[in-house]
Amino acid sequence: MSSPKQRVCGIDIDALNQAEVVARIMQWCRLRQAGFVVTPNMDHILKLRNNVRFADAYSRASLIVPDGRPLVWLGNILKRRLDLVTGSDLIEPVCAAAQQEGRSIFLFGSTDDVLKTAAAKLQKSYPDLVIAGMYAPPMHFPSTEQDKLRAQTIIAEASPDIVFVALGAPKSEMWADEALEHIGASAVLCIGAGLDFIAGKVARAPNAVRLLGLEWLWRIAMEPRRLGRRYLMIIVHLPVLLTGHFLDLARNARN
Repeated sequence: MSSPKQRVCGIDIDALNQAEVVARIMQWCRLRQAGFVVTPNMDHILKLRNNVRFADAYSRASLIVPDGRPLVWLGNILKRRLDLVTGSDLIEPVCAAAQQEGRSIFLFGSTDDVLKTAAAKLQKSYPDLVIAGMYAPPMHFPSTEQDKLRAQTIIAEASPDIVFVALGAPKSEMWADEALEHIGASAVLCIGAGLDFIAGKVARAPNAVRLLGLEWLWRIAMEPRRLGRRYLMIIVHLPVLLTGHFLDLARNARN
């Protein structure tokens, strides 16, 4: 099933709201289809320009929905079509729908401690949710083909309907693209730091900060050593990214 698209900073984003994304995921489960969801932000946009493998994974993604509010603003300059649909905010509504329809989930990525804590909190919120399993791969995953095969085997043997992947970008997206046909799941969702938020390892920005599009400042304040350089690079390259976007708008307006 196709959905309307909006081109933003060189990528075509699906113009779906959160409820529609959840409905699409559950439809994949019911029809025993297989798809994966990516959630771009400005960091992804920058990485896509320089990482061919990452761009290839994006080109095969089943759904591309905007995780960053700047992408929503840029996409809605001429006509409001995009809604913010973050990977982190998809976790709980997908779990609620999975519980209602008797679908199972699998948590993949992050650390053992985060997975166990997140699983316990999800189970408390959704008592009938089936958590088929969880797996935190070794550091620097995937450093070998054996690492990849082991992760795929563990997930395939657990036979989940939905897999939440928290390896960070671009690892999550490239892994989802490569593993989808081997693990037997109907849906793979790349969720960024979503499990860290649920587990309480990283504090989520308050709603007011997120509405203002300033979650990136909050994240830098929480994790300056890990994220400071990332956001500095975005700021440095922002004029080029914005110029490309507005040139796209001008070309489309002429056509």
